[in-house]
Amino acid sequence: MKHWGRAVLVASAFAGFWCGAFLLAWLVLPIVALLPRDEARRIRACQRVLSKSFRVFHGYMRILGLVDAHVSGEIPRRVGGGPVVLVVNHTTLVDVTAILMRFPHACAMAKSVYADSFLVGRLLRLSGFISAGADTYTRSAAIQLARHRLQQGFDILVFPEGSRSPPGGLLPFQRGAFEIACRADVPVVTLLSRCEPSALTRDRPFWDHPPTVAVLSIAPHALIEPKDHGGRSRALRAHVESVYKRELGIR
Repeated sequence: MKHWGRAVLVASAFAGFWCGAFLLAWLVLPIVALLPRDEARRIRACQRVLSKSFRVFHGYMRILGLVDAHVSGEIPRRVGGGPVVLVVNHTTLVDVTAILMRFPHACAMAKSVYADSFLVGRLLRLSGFISAGADTYTRSAAIQLARHRLQQGFDILVFPEGSRSPPGGLLPFQRGAFEIACRADVPVVTLLSRCEPSALTRDRPFWDHPPTVAVLSIAPHALIEPKDHGGRSRALRAHVESVYKRELGIR
């Protein structure tokens, strides 16, 4: 009974999430976007609203004893500041909302299935998110848009695995995040994510929630310069992937 009771609580959290996403996409954010005339200011205004909504979502899950998310630390930057490409291992379904709750002015790379969806596509576009694309042409356009967002002063958030990590492991990193960093000559900042016990992860459906609260911990780990790897995205990707494997104890 306790197992199914927790499944109902998880379902209520995600029902509220998707209802809220629909309202934000089609009512709240379009109104917010009418106010500032400058594109960057419009995106930042929408991101602030989105970040506060994610705080409500995570607060609800914390009250229910489902997931307690902690995103600590500050994003390291070059002397004088400037945007970065944030990369993070994809441990759980709610790590992206936790990160954007703490660091609202990051534009995430989103799967095309979400970026093009009727339900949340408009929300993602108004918040400056970037469709990762599904073919060579659209991926190239995504890199160009990401560079534009960096020029506007936004960070770019990418999950280089492209999907949630396997239990106790890591999927091979895709090259997109590192290509963006090399072309724009901005540093990569690694965010290390851990979720104990495993919850909302690749190895279990969302309704199969652990009997105790899952603690999600995310923190900035290292700033890595493209020039230290010859400005080559393949070398940069290999190095960053090795950093994650070492920190997570993956052979």
